[in-house]
Amino acid sequence: MSSRLEITRPPEGNSLLYWVVRFRERRRFFAELAAAAFIGSVIVALLLPAQYTSKVVLLPSGKQDKMGVLSGLASSMGLDMSGTAAGLESSSLLYPEILKSRLIGEAVLFARYRYTHKRKPVEQTLLEYLKAKNLESGLRKLASLRQVAMDVKTGIITLAVTTGRRELSALVANQFVTELERYNRSKRKTKALNHQKNLERRLDSVKVELTQSENQLESFLEKNRNFAVSDDPELNRELAQLKRELDIKSETYMTLTQQYELAKIETEKEIPIVQILDAAVPALKKSAPKRTLLVLTTTAAAFTFGLLWIFVRDLLTKKFGPVNWERLADGWKDRNSLESRLEQESPAQDK
Repeated sequence: MSSRLEITRPPEGNSLLYWVVRFRERRRFFAELAAAAFIGSVIVALLLPAQYTSKVVLLPSGKQDKMGVLSGLASSMGLDMSGTAAGLESSSLLYPEILKSRLIGEAVLFARYRYTHKRKPVEQTLLEYLKAKNLESGLRKLASLRQVAMDVKTGIITLAVTTGRRELSALVANQFVTELERYNRSKRKTKALNHQKNLERRLDSVKVELTQSENQLESFLEKNRNFAVSDDPELNRELAQLKRELDIKSETYMTLTQQYELAKIETEKEIPIVQILDAAVPALKKSAPKRTLLVLTTTAAAFTFGLLWIFVRDLLTKKFGPVNWERLADGWKDRNSLESRLEQESPAQDK
């Protein structure tokens, strides 16, 4: 009998043998703890609603409609080229921030989505689906189900939307791209119109200056019909200056005319700005919850907690001695009865 006690008695220290013996002694405790954690995590995992994620992949934007020599000529003459097609390019570097903006968020929340859920047709706004009390609450919930990431090396942008309905996730993700395209079109059209108006005003001004230069040269030639046989250097210098001014005005007028025609084309064209590599489609598999991972993690955490509990309990027992739970319970009862007696005596003393 004594030899058996010596074998089952835990060895001193924190050796592997110590934990093996303690685990053997407490195997029922560990089994019950692991079973409770397993069953509880399974119930929770089954109660958690399935989540579905749909993704849209956007390509980085490229330069559009460069005007080559015309841009160089206009820049050398001090003309503003920021409104041209190259300037009108909507940089994809801004797409992540635009997609996260309040403007796009509100448009996505108020858009109506038609899809099938549990074999029944559904039509609702995202604000209704999220059951948001107000717009601010809806924007916060939208931010939690939307993820935007950009690859720094390639410039490719990935937008992911997660909801409890597979078709809705795809519709919302594609709606984000639709609103981004609408925003870029509106921005480009506004800038193109403003640029066209500026060019038109500048063109009118240069046309007046060109007419004045032509009139000045014509007037000079009428006054000096014999300039061809004249040896007056001042006369030849004035003639050369008038011709040079006329050439500059003519070249400027031609450049502005070409820019004006390009601006009109830019205003009227309907070429898509946002380049979509992969549009969102309904997910075939749920993205969350990871039920197997949840159950395994919870069970492992419970097992670890059990080991920690035994370690702390053994440490306290070694330091303070075994805990007499019955004596501790009796002491707690005595304390409660003493407090109750004092409370009863206090009103009597006050009287």
